[in-house]
Amino acid sequence: FDAAQRALTLRSAVDGSVWMFSSSEAVANLAALLPGQSWQQARAVAMAQQLAQAQIRPHFLFNSLAALQHWVHSKDDRAAPMLGALTAFLRATLPMFDRSAIALGDEEKAVTEYLEVMRLRLGERLSYVVSVDADTRGWMLPPGLLLTLAENAIEHGVQPQLAGGRVQVRAFRRGHEGVIEVQDDGAGFHEHPSAKAHAGVGLPNSRARLTQAFGAAADLSLSTPPQGGCIARITFPI
Repeated sequence: FDAAQRALTLRSAVDGSVWMFSSSEAVANLAALLPGQSWQQARAVAMAQQLAQAQIRPHFLFNSLAALQHWVHSKDDRAAPMLGALTAFLRATLPMFDRSAIALGDEEKAVTEYLEVMRLRLGERLSYVVSVDADTRGWMLPPGLLLTLAENAIEHGVQPQLAGGRVQVRAFRRGHEGVIEVQDDGAGFHEHPSAKAHAGVGLPNSRARLTQAFGAAADLSLSTPPQGGCIARITFPI
């Protein structure tokens, strides 16, 4: 099971559980070993596949922990809020390990804590609003979809700008359709080659899982509104 060592593990300070993160290549190597392996190894493969689907990125955790360590050592007032937000994020993402679908309200919690961690790290360069209608929180979705879009908005919309930016997360009902939007006020999707390259992996993966869950009527689209920035929009029948 040597290839499993190519996946990265992190022991959670919250409850001692082990978190595994894996790139697509590492997951493929793990999956190739599945025939004839023990049930423990099969479980490790399943967890790695789930987290690869959820697009949870280990560098977010490592960078946040590094910032937290620095702030603790320097007695920075941001240390306590960062610890609280990071702990809440880890707890909120636990359901992504063993569920094929997650309530939007549960993922809303994870996204809110993720954005709060990033706000602490970026300071005045980031502001955000999460507006999820109460009657949408029970929607069941493939895990990690909203978190992936929020991460993309930060990485490709806010961080490339010296002045930072704003992220808005919305979920609402439109007739017989559910709509989830993540909007940033960056330069726009078409202005960032790096965003196009990332979307070449992340968005098709998310679209495939949407189609599997809701059929061909579901969609994930990117657009640049007249005022600039990017809107990532998920629609699906309800």
